[in-house]
Amino acid sequence: MDKIILEDFYVESVNTLNTLHWAARGRLKKKYVEAVMVAMYSPKPPIKKAKKEQKFELHYLHIRKKRRMIYDHDNLVSGSKMLQDSLTDMKFIYDDDIKYIGKPTHKQVAGEENMIIITRQPQTP
Repeated sequence: MDKIILEDFYVESVNTLNTLHWAARGRLKKKYVEAVMVAMYSPKPPIKKAKKEQKFELHYLHIRKKRRMIYDHDNLVSGSKMLQDSLTDMKFIYDDDIKYIGKPTHKQVAGEENMIIITRQPQTP
């Protein structure tokens, strides 16, 4: 099982993302890509990139300050799409198709600081 931690990060709800200017969305995506890159390559040894057509189970734990909680689960999952695309760009996962990651789980809990913990483990046949 591999784990990356995006400290001081949280996903916006899809309702918020839909109102962002296209340039702001691009800057947000770039921040996600950079955060995933740092999280993958800062541990020693670094987390290995996914191999071609490698399949994983993907789990998200969203730790958010109470005032940042998203109470609609669908908004949380949909708001994570840009982050999931960043995981694909950095090859933490091969592809975000359901064939390669199944149905990712999203759990949200209140905490002192904002943080996203993403784990992957090989799919069991």
